[in-house]
Amino acid sequence: MRPEMILPQELWCETFAYSKPYDVLMLSQTCRALHIVVSQRSVWVEILMRLCDRYGLFKPSYPVHEMDLTQLQRAALGPTLFQRVLKRGAVPADTLNQARELKVRSVHGLGNFISGTGVPPNSGSGDRWIFYRHLVPGGRFLAQVRQSRTCSAFGNNFVIELWDLGMAGQSPLAPPILVASKVYDCTGHRNHAMYSVTSSFSNKATETLRIAISTGHPTNGHIIKILTVSPAHAEPFFQELSSIHVKLDSDADGLNQSEPIIRGGLMLIRVDDSFIIWDFISHLYSIISLGAIDRGSEPYVFTEDLVIMFDHWGAERKVDVWKVPAREEFTQISSHKAEVSRGRPVTAPDWILPIPWPTTQDDCMTAYIPVSAAALPLAFDVFCSHVNDGVDRPTGPDDMAPGRTITRGLRCTLSYSDDANLAIQRLSSFTIQAPVTSAPRPRINFAPTLLGSTLGVGALTSFTKDRSIYDPSPNFAVFAYYLSLGVTHDGLQEASSLNTSSGGELKEASVSVVRMHTPGSCFVWSACFASGRFVGRGREAEGAVLLDYLN
Repeated sequence: MRPEMILPQELWCETFAYSKPYDVLMLSQTCRALHIVVSQRSVWVEILMRLCDRYGLFKPSYPVHEMDLTQLQRAALGPTLFQRVLKRGAVPADTLNQARELKVRSVHGLGNFISGTGVPPNSGSGDRWIFYRHLVPGGRFLAQVRQSRTCSAFGNNFVIELWDLGMAGQSPLAPPILVASKVYDCTGHRNHAMYSVTSSFSNKATETLRIAISTGHPTNGHIIKILTVSPAHAEPFFQELSSIHVKLDSDADGLNQSEPIIRGGLMLIRVDDSFIIWDFISHLYSIISLGAIDRGSEPYVFTEDLVIMFDHWGAERKVDVWKVPAREEFTQISSHKAEVSRGRPVTAPDWILPIPWPTTQDDCMTAYIPVSAAALPLAFDVFCSHVNDGVDRPTGPDDMAPGRTITRGLRCTLSYSDDANLAIQRLSSFTIQAPVTSAPRPRINFAPTLLGSTLGVGALTSFTKDRSIYDPSPNFAVFAYYLSLGVTHDGLQEASSLNTSSGGELKEASVSVVRMHTPGSCFVWSACFASGRFVGRGREAEGAVLLDYLN
């Protein structure tokens, strides 16, 4: 029987769009009739577009009207292929000292290509630049902002650029192509330092990319600009959409340089001891005052409806959650300025939830929070470590640091309960006891766009061998890690499938780690797991490195 006699072609497309691409590909091998259906180009166009919606990928990264069937399938299978790469390079966390660096298919130094374009002719050859880079979800486009840090004719002005690295699923372009650039005059805001560049796009205008750039000064506050650019346009150009100048009062201690988060038409900005929720479309803002904060580096998540802050350093070890106020409660922005003062009353959280402890509360707690999460449920990992006692302390330069460190952890999820209140549920426990000095530490050193609302792959740093306390060499590496209770076809089991047993006792998950490639000691990355591409976020030109794990 022909497939079209069972379902029309458009219904086959709709059915496959909600399936995993790998499963659809395997289905094509079951019989000739389904092979004919699955080999239709329209099927894979629909699958790829749904994949973009699911993982928040920028659709112009995939010019489907130019892609053949093989390219469409390759792009749609990107997440599965990268997961397989991770699985092949993984070892048990207890033997992380034996892990070899994950093999990269290609390494491209971008510094020679993207460190000198767009400089005004009168800048002279003495300019030195600092760079901030962001890989747009989809892996094709790179947003870069660079600022001169020398006293020259270029002054404190900065250049924003969008580069085309080439479509994911095939070898990157060499050299990359400059899509658009814009020089910003910082006259009137001298000595403002660049500290962040990020991107987003609207579901209503999927062809247009929003680039947010942030600068700051300890006494003059933050200036944040949002620009738009359409890479598919015949002559792409940057156009300023909105800007805000966050003024700090004279009592502010310094400048918090946390990266803003964009969700829809809202941006969340961390400023000293406050959050600012900025409606950059309607030019409104609202302030959440945090009061006295000891550290100011607490990780936070923004879901457009909620602001979630994890205080795992403080004495209470808690999660504070605020609802985003209704728009009528926002304040109108005047002259693009928002005033923030320390005298504001503390904004009480709508929920205060204790963070579960994997062990006794005498241990040291850290946590991996997927700050790229955009919706609930939100999965996160809690780490607690305690150095074993009973081992002699080192007495000389040849002695090694004492003991082994046992790290016990919990995978938890923050979600709404049946009564519409927020609750934290423990999903699984895990243990790491690697034969190295000190405990592995979770670290937000790359921001996978594929995490979404579920923590599938996290990042941590760890020493790779025992070392003398007199040894100045760091001997540490960056690892991706994941938890699993069993084996799946792609080797990675999502956090949502790690459930407590029927008796209420937590299941113990195994921890696998993958040692990531870190050329030139570059430990901070902007990553797209859907394409297997990583770009170094280093501030120097030498940090402009593109790693492609698939091509």
